Amino acid sequence: MDRNSLIGFVLIAGIFFTWMYFFQPEAEPTQVKSSIEKSQPNSDNLDNLSEESEKSENLDSLSDSNISVSGDSLQALALKDQFGAFAPVATGTETFIEARTDDLVMMFSSKGGKPIGAWLSKYKTYDSLPLPVIDEHLKNRFAFTFAHGNRTIETDQLYFTPLNIPNKLSVAKGNKPLEIRFRAEIAPGRYIDHVYELTNGQYDFTFHAEYHQLADLIRNKHIEFNWTVEIPRTEKSVQNMRNQTTIYYKSGDDVESLNAASTDPQSENIKTETQWVAFKNHYFNTTVIPEIPFEEIQLECTVPSDETYNKEMKGVFHLPTDFDQQEQVTLKFVFSPNSYSTLKSYDLGLDKMISMGWSFIGYINKYIVLTVFKLLEDKIANYGIIILILALLIRVLVFPLAYRSYVSMAKMRIVNESQEVKELEEKYKNDNTRLQTEKMSYYSSVGVSPLSGCIPLVLQMPIILAMFSFFPASIELRQQSFLWATDLSSYDSILDLSFEIPFYGSHVSLFTLLMTLSTIAFTYVSQQTQGNTNPQMKQLQWMGYVMPIIFLGILNNYAAGLSYYYFLANVLSISQSFLIKASINDKKLLEQLHAVKAKKKSGQAPKGRMASWLEKQQKKQEEMKRQIQKNKNQSKK
Repeated sequence: MDRNSLIGFVLIAGIFFTWMYFFQPEAEPTQVKSSIEKSQPNSDNLDNLSEESEKSENLDSLSDSNISVSGDSLQALALKDQFGAFAPVATGTETFIEARTDDLVMMFSSKGGKPIGAWLSKYKTYDSLPLPVIDEHLKNRFAFTFAHGNRTIETDQLYFTPLNIPNKLSVAKGNKPLEIRFRAEIAPGRYIDHVYELTNGQYDFTFHAEYHQLADLIRNKHIEFNWTVEIPRTEKSVQNMRNQTTIYYKSGDDVESLNAASTDPQSENIKTETQWVAFKNHYFNTTVIPEIPFEEIQLECTVPSDETYNKEMKGVFHLPTDFDQQEQVTLKFVFSPNSYSTLKSYDLGLDKMISMGWSFIGYINKYIVLTVFKLLEDKIANYGIIILILALLIRVLVFPLAYRSYVSMAKMRIVNESQEVKELEEKYKNDNTRLQTEKMSYYSSVGVSPLSGCIPLVLQMPIILAMFSFFPASIELRQQSFLWATDLSSYDSILDLSFEIPFYGSHVSLFTLLMTLSTIAFTYVSQQTQGNTNPQMKQLQWMGYVMPIIFLGILNNYAAGLSYYYFLANVLSISQSFLIKASINDKKLLEQLHAVKAKKKSGQAPKGRMASWLEKQQKKQEEMKRQIQKNKNQSKK
């Protein structure tokens, strides 16, 4: 026998004798039962460390007595060691139950007594499949964790039994809640129930975790709810989805969130009471609302390497419990679309998940734009027509501002083309500072201001920005078609490219292209109206043509409804400009300017603030020049 063979035999013998020593048969069932009767755990002293050791031994005995009835197999011993008193429900057969309401379809598994899938009945994915808010992904998790002796028990490893469910399909009827109940019974009268109550007409359901006669088995004063969801991809543009997908939570009076735009793994540990946590994607959310606020939560959000799924969300929620006083934990779950009215109805601040714009922009969207949009939605079925009417109404609303802006620019054009301004430009062509001062003084004398045409445009900016926030966030536009656009909430590709253009993409969105061309046209019309002869201003005019090109790349992947609205707004603005131009007589405007100049010259008209400020600045400059000249003369002497 060679050296290697001898070493092999010695190792095998060592393993054999070690196995025999540590895995010798346990005591007979009758002896175990006797030990249980002699040593019952005291539930009134759960926090006493000396009694925890005794309780752990008793729990092992309880587990032993249940397992050894079915045979002293190695598997039974391993289950007893891992699960203690919960070993009787550590094995079983997994069964599935489907439950339906008018709005939700849910799939439950008896392993863990948990939901493994949820679909919204009235919505479809971008490729016309049933829309999941949770699907059957291996990484998904729905489990409660608690300490049992020196073990950690996780409910998703336990096998529950469905109760009072005649078949695998349960359908809610009327307004009476549909109850789905699962039970994990470790001994007669000692069990965990997971109960789900679903009701027609609601996107939410209530969950109860009921612990019967288990106070002596669950050691800690809180349990953890572990929830992991691999957010499904439901929209055409996964990038747009990811930019709108993150975790929101309400702690105190504030609604906070992780950074949706980040592609790096994110985590957050909140040690203050939290009223709710939502895994929110672009148009849908899965939200958990505890009956008693979470005392601590840990959150994680990561982006998968491929585009099959959107993002992975994880949450560990600490629930305060005292099983001497209570035997139930209650949570409400909301699986709903991100509809402002739906989320607002819960009166918990869930509506703050919908990005309607910062500060007062959000108020414009919530209380004006959304209200008008809903009124039109009740009367008109075609969302392309609704956006057209909305654009017309906004144009009518801002018409007074547009009119004043056009008139102001027309006055500036007339003044800049006047003989007086041309003479000033020739006289001070080598002194730009003096030229600007003299021109501003002349503008003031005839009652015009370079800013007068800009102010009305600036006042219209909140509406422009409000639309930029409203359309991408509006679920009402989702999968609504108009002309060639099959989905106004996504891009309207008329040509898919086999390559990607930097800063543009791999498709051509026609509404975005039309918006860009109409913006360039509007810029041209506006500049023609202003007619500025200042050489420096002429050099800056090209910027008006560069910005639309930049937005062509930005909006190519945005909602078609937004580009369509901007296209309509530009066309209506150009039409307005021509109508206003037709109603304005340049000769009469020139007469008005001369009349103002005459009044100011005679002192009948008060000087404006700009004119007074310019006069003061001019006097200061003249005084400085005199002082400089005086110093030069003194230095020569």
